Amino acid sequence: MSPAEVTGKIRLAREGINATAAASDATTMNAFLSFLEREPDLEQALYGVDYKLEPGCAHCFETLSVRVVDELCPFGEVNLGVDGECVQSLTPEEWK
Repeated sequence: MSPAEVTGKIRLAREGINATAAASDATTMNAFLSFLEREPDLEQALYGVDYKLEPGCAHCFETLSVRVVDELCPFGEVNLGVDGECVQSLTPEEWK
């Protein structure tokens, strides 16, 4: 797998990762995900990530863009997790 075989947008923020990536086939995408999971700096960020693999078009993005952002969904609160506390995830039932 070469970096040019995967395209998309990946955003990294304090509260997590938001990513949409595309590849021409499942083998390439699985190789990309395996590459990410082997990166020591991403180990904690990817723990428990639920990948939603769907067939789609690899031509949706021209390149692969990775950026560090202040917030994944900007709403003006960059101080999530005050004093080192983690932000608690909610199950669908708890969210309801």
